[in-house]
Amino acid sequence: MSGSQNSNASVKINWLIYIFFMLFCGILFSCSAQKNYKTLSLFFDGVPNPEEKASTINYNAPGISTDTLGEAIDSTRIISKIIYHSPYQSKGCDFCHDRSSVGTMILDEPDLCYQCHENFSDVYPITHGPVDGGFCTECHNPHSGKEDGLLRDKVNNLCFYCHNVEELSEFDMHREGDDFLCTDCHSPHGGESSLMFIE
Repeated sequence: MSGSQNSNASVKINWLIYIFFMLFCGILFSCSAQKNYKTLSLFFDGVPNPEEKASTINYNAPGISTDTLGEAIDSTRIISKIIYHSPYQSKGCDFCHDRSSVGTMILDEPDLCYQCHENFSDVYPITHGPVDGGFCTECHNPHSGKEDGLLRDKVNNLCFYCHNVEELSEFDMHREGDDFLCTDCHSPHGGESSLMFIE
């Protein structure tokens, strides 16, 4: 008798599990975030609250200008733009990496980069410090990035990692405005003089 009761209890438990599973699937597949936010948020983290506004920007807040909104829009565009280094995009890992030794490059920088890219020491009588030292990846991402030229950051931000903004602002030409890029006047790789002006 007890074996029969155990079997019946097991069948009831299995049916309860089946019914619960079916209810759960019904809730999962038939609910919309608008109508059943409370139910969905009980089971899942990160369900958007339909009563909250989609945008977190208060357009009427002090300090919000068309420039600020433009920057927000531009930053959104940058996030969606990814530029790939061609060997990485074509999955040509062994163009740069030694497959027999994980993490080892087939050549050191800058010789590795000069396998495909122009050797700037042949082009310019004076090369920029990072170029001269062979530190290409200090400024450029070797795989992919969001900035043109696979730069690790925006042009001026990169320059200000090494060059002191306060010292540069002592020169009249650097006080004319914030709309200029350093590379509008200076070559990032080298030039005829130590100031590397673009001619």
